[in-house]
Amino acid sequence: MVGVYGLEVLPDSEDYMKNSNHAGHSAPVFCGTPEMNRKLANLAREFRESYPQGGTVSFNDLSLRYGGLYDVDQHWDCDHVLHREGKSADVNRTVSKENLEKVARNLGFTECHPGSTLIHLELGPCQKKRSA
Repeated sequence: MVGVYGLEVLPDSEDYMKNSNHAGHSAPVFCGTPEMNRKLANLAREFRESYPQGGTVSFNDLSLRYGGLYDVDQHWDCDHVLHREGKSADVNRTVSKENLEKVARNLGFTECHPGSTLIHLELGPCQKKRSA
């Protein structure tokens, strides 16, 4: 068995929602490194404080409980290759992308897939997609 040691489930909070819209996931998808989870909680809190009328941050996907490749619809071939290590998060477009990115940059996040239907944040610089 191969996995990423130390990933934790992003705790529930009134500052954000966890709402994955991929019905094909067969495992919890809201896991990150402890640092990632702290920074995501800070991101949501700071967004709410900076833009009180801006809505609530809604996280779509982080990583699986033990990292690794997603098995969306049980075919193991999906666009989540960067979500293997607990340092990636997709955010639903329930808030202003521009405002979220301002707050995210100050916390060390980079938006990696402009033009996507989701806002993809990496903790640190964008990484190259790796082949499955």
